[in-house]
Amino acid sequence: MTTNLKATRVEEVSELPFILRVIWFFVLGWELTAAWILIAWTLNATIIGLPPRRVDD
Repeated sequence: MTTNLKATRVEEVSELPFILRVIWFFVLGWELTAAWILIAWTLNATIIGLPPRRVDD
């Protein structure tokens, strides 16, 4: 959308065809999600990223 003081013009944004978005989701989306979960579990296993534990005396 472009706006100036006198007029507003709305332009459509072209997007990828639906089938390409589905392929992207199933091929790369799942792999990126799995990688992100693996990184999170690894950081938790190495104590990095876990909240500190409160020690009661």
